Amino acid sequence: MNLDLNAAWGEEAFPDNETFSVSVSDFDRDGADDVFLLGSHGSALLFRVPTSGPVVRFVGWPQILPRSVELEDTLGTYVTQDRSPPALTDLNRDGHPDIVFSGTNAVHALDWRGAPLPGWPFRMQPRQAVGFTYSNRRLLATVIGSSPLALSLRGRPSVLVASPDGLIYAVDSVGKQVTYTSFDPAQQKGTGMLMSDLSDWPLSMGGISLDTMRSPYVHIALAPLDSANGARALIAQSAAGGLTAWTLAGVAASAADWPFPGGDAGRSFRLDASALGTAVDPVPSASIEEFHLFPSPLRGGIATVHLKLGSPATRARIRVYDLAGKTVKDETLTGLNSGLQPYNRKIDLSHLGADVYSVQCEVSFTTGGKKTKWQRIGVVK
Repeated sequence: MNLDLNAAWGEEAFPDNETFSVSVSDFDRDGADDVFLLGSHGSALLFRVPTSGPVVRFVGWPQILPRSVELEDTLGTYVTQDRSPPALTDLNRDGHPDIVFSGTNAVHALDWRGAPLPGWPFRMQPRQAVGFTYSNRRLLATVIGSSPLALSLRGRPSVLVASPDGLIYAVDSVGKQVTYTSFDPAQQKGTGMLMSDLSDWPLSMGGISLDTMRSPYVHIALAPLDSANGARALIAQSAAGGLTAWTLAGVAASAADWPFPGGDAGRSFRLDASALGTAVDPVPSASIEEFHLFPSPLRGGIATVHLKLGSPATRARIRVYDLAGKTVKDETLTGLNSGLQPYNRKIDLSHLGADVYSVQCEVSFTTGGKKTKWQRIGVVK
């Protein structure tokens, strides 16, 4: 099948050298698989595969996700990219596949509408760039370079991700680092203090390699190595050639698992959404649940819209007023989902002077009603 994606991408442009991974699942739970494209520079598109006619993109897509930044050295500037594929899972257990991917200095989780899940992204090193100690033009700083895995730890949906700095992290469904250790009484069970094979989080792959000729990226997968008890093991391969395995005790299989880069041993890049159970969608309500522009105070001129709706809307009109009540910005957003909107809705306020402004958001819902919410934003120069 040949698909023309030009109309679906719209006006979004991506670099000529951007590479893409293709992942498949029934994101909207209509019984037919949909396709998610994720680019190494962050270009992303979720679309339905048509039986005939043009490709139909989902509302909220395409997006430019944070996977690429411009860095500078004595030779000039260069651009990073992360080629690792995403993981598909169901972190919030709503019956719809979620998207987890490695981005710039962080691991991100989005719902199928393109909005970030609560608590995400997870930042391995909040105060410095990943790869800060070894980075160069070949081994780029800020790049994680490892595909996340999804599993159930202690009965809770979790994500595993490997850092090129030599650590493997476990993260819960709300983006919080899992930190339990084998010194916990629940993990000791009379087998000694070290328990080196029982998943102390984070796990160490032996530290940072300063050899700039070796790739620092750590690749991980889950597999049952012990045929006697069937316990799953976490296997990690480092660029130095080391292969390490840890026993993950008490890890039950789940329909939302993504145990290999590519989803399964055959690298099908597909999550069977029908096994996730019944999709749970919130009861529609014509309401503005959350609204503000960020950051505030705003420095740099471009504000991001944070908007959460109780039901789909045809448009949201955002007007910014100065202290005299004069309208200084009037912007209209269209095609709005229920729930939190993707953070690709931006408003240019670079023409405003330093001051405090009032912001009105008027939403017209598909049911015919209208709701209004006010907020304030500060601008600094």
